[in-house]
Amino acid sequence: MVAYTHSVAKNLVDGSGDQAASAWNGNANVNGANNAELSYASYVVPDKVIGAASYRLEEKKMAWTVSLFYEGGSAGRFSYVYNANILRDGAGSNNLIYVPKDPTEITFVNQTVNSVVWTAQQQSDAFFAYIDQDKYLSSRRGKYAERNGALYPWTNKFDLKLQQDFYVYVAGKKNTLQFTLDILNFGNLLNKRWGNVWSYNQNNILKISNINSVVAGGTVVPNFQLNPYNNAMLAQTFSKSLSYGSTYSMQFGIRYIFN
Repeated sequence: MVAYTHSVAKNLVDGSGDQAASAWNGNANVNGANNAELSYASYVVPDKVIGAASYRLEEKKMAWTVSLFYEGGSAGRFSYVYNANILRDGAGSNNLIYVPKDPTEITFVNQTVNSVVWTAQQQSDAFFAYIDQDKYLSSRRGKYAERNGALYPWTNKFDLKLQQDFYVYVAGKKNTLQFTLDILNFGNLLNKRWGNVWSYNQNNILKISNINSVVAGGTVVPNFQLNPYNNAMLAQTFSKSLSYGSTYSMQFGIRYIFN
């Protein structure tokens, strides 16, 4: 069995909060929290593939079954926002970033991180190198990022099931003693680089150094700095999630079936 599903869903408010205030506060936007914009719903994965194959060999006193299950798809969506509310509308840090076409469209200023000076030029170079390696941001040059526009990488996972049935005859009736071994994320058992789950390192990659001077109707142009990631300049969008999802696991089962 093989199945492919393509899904698209958009909404005005993504339901990111459990109360009215938090839902309003956390809805990523370009023009302010009171101006909800139609964009991608976070709970919809656009493409997903599943597949299953099973083979069973019957003998007189026993039977063998091997089953393989596959699931492939993106783990979800996320938004690129500033680290502070640049619109200053009373909502949270939910304003979607503008992705500049080139260095002339953004002004960086020096900053000191862990006693090391990051010059404006170093930050500009690192920022545009980050855009170049990011598939989504590089496609949005000269535009604003979209709410939930960025996708997690595609993940491939295989699960393997081995089953052996022994037939036991009791009072003329065939009962079954069944042993099973399930290997979840089987690909990761074969190769540590397979079956990994990925997460984004940081979605608020820019911070506004003069945000208190940027006001509605004003003439002050915002100045930017790279938001430090572990006291370093962010270079990659994703890293392997060090969690249960990126490891293989096994479970053994035994069952007695009365027929």
